[in-house]
Amino acid sequence: SKRLLNVTIPSWRALHDVSLPEDLAEEAARVYGYNNIKSAPPKAELTPPLANSSKILERKIKNILAVGAGLAEVYNYSFISSSALDKLKIDEAKAIKLANPLSKDLAWLRPSLVPGLVENIKTNQAAQAEIGIYEIGNIFLNRPGKIIKDNKSQETLFWQEKSLTIVLAGHGTDDLFRKLKGIMEYLLLSLNLAVEFEKADSAPVWAENSAAADCLVGNKIIGRADFLEKNMGRAFGLKKAVAIGEIDFKELSELIENQPVKQFKELPKYPVVSRDLALVANEKILYNNIKKQIINFSNLIKQVELFDIYHGEKIGQGKKSLAFHIIYQAERTLTAEEVDEIQERLVKHLEKELGIKIRNF
Repeated sequence: SKRLLNVTIPSWRALHDVSLPEDLAEEAARVYGYNNIKSAPPKAELTPPLANSSKILERKIKNILAVGAGLAEVYNYSFISSSALDKLKIDEAKAIKLANPLSKDLAWLRPSLVPGLVENIKTNQAAQAEIGIYEIGNIFLNRPGKIIKDNKSQETLFWQEKSLTIVLAGHGTDDLFRKLKGIMEYLLLSLNLAVEFEKADSAPVWAENSAAADCLVGNKIIGRADFLEKNMGRAFGLKKAVAIGEIDFKELSELIENQPVKQFKELPKYPVVSRDLALVANEKILYNNIKKQIINFSNLIKQVELFDIYHGEKIGQGKKSLAFHIIYQAERTLTAEEVDEIQERLVKHLEKELGIKIRNF
């Protein structure tokens, strides 16, 4: 229980000397003797901070892209100019204009990371033959978001989400696009996510329609790969081709959080049988369509891997040759005759469905 202690302070000690409870404690300790008081460390409870899964994922991605893929990270302002919006044909109605901008060149909140990254390419294009950069940052759109402004109403802030954008610049357009998709695949595989690319039905206003691909994990589109349209590149003063990959950071986070726990499984008891298959197809037929036809043809086909693409006079104009490794496996030992029979039926199936023929040279 607490006790009230009345203390009278001598007049010669009352002026700025003993005026607080702590001053009285000091007097008592001095009279008792400092050496007679047992020393003990103060009690302090240390509690670890809550794990921030978003920050942990962001750090993982940065390590993969910077160390593994050799890209440089950049940080750009969240503000862009109306000129950048105009050059990329981005509708100003989709963006948010600031009421008190720092300058006229920083008057809009960025609806995409692309404008800033394209400016980075322009600034550095004279110094390097090839450039690879990425940025992780918030983008803002002129529509209601999910964050409530205050407790007084249910009014929300504008939509804002984190995005990941990768930009490569160089001269070989086909190689550049393949490299971009390779980096995106490397990133997602490093995060234990299997990825596929499919031709997109539409493209952003700033992109080439002929080269637009959706990035899928499972059946979910989480990003895309595109080429910056040439005239827009010229408007920015670019002298290189630019490939742009975008990934929705929130969608990626949810996929990783909902991943099933990986479990070890017993190694197969029976050996695999490998066959190579070289095909000639129309250039317009997509690789993924061919792969799906092969993998779905038989439940004994466990894996399909493309290892070569060839164009040449022997193939013919408008044609391409694709060579696949096909892995067969069953819960028993497969015979060579059995695999050959399946592969023969597979070739006939591909010819019927896609007009594909086996390469005979």
